[in-house]
Amino acid sequence: MPTWRQLRDAKLTEYEDAADGWSSVSNRADAARIRTDQEMAGPLRATQKGEAQTSAERDLTRLSRNYQYIYGECGLVRTTLRLSRPNCPAPRRS
Repeated sequence: MPTWRQLRDAKLTEYEDAADGWSSVSNRADAARIRTDQEMAGPLRATQKGEAQTSAERDLTRLSRNYQYIYGECGLVRTTLRLSRPNCPAPRRS
């Protein structure tokens, strides 16, 4: 249980700022995954054949999965930060 002093000294906006930062990274990873799938893998299938296509598709699939993983993990960190910040308003001076 936090003490009164810890609650008084808590910088609540830091939790929100950190959560916003992780949200930004998550959104960028998702955009990169979509770009990898749509702008890179799609045209590759249409223009390449054989072993080059198979190898490149395997690499792009792995890259897409990595971006998906980053997206998910950053989302979890963001959610944890938002849920773990103290559920109380900022202290007011009387």
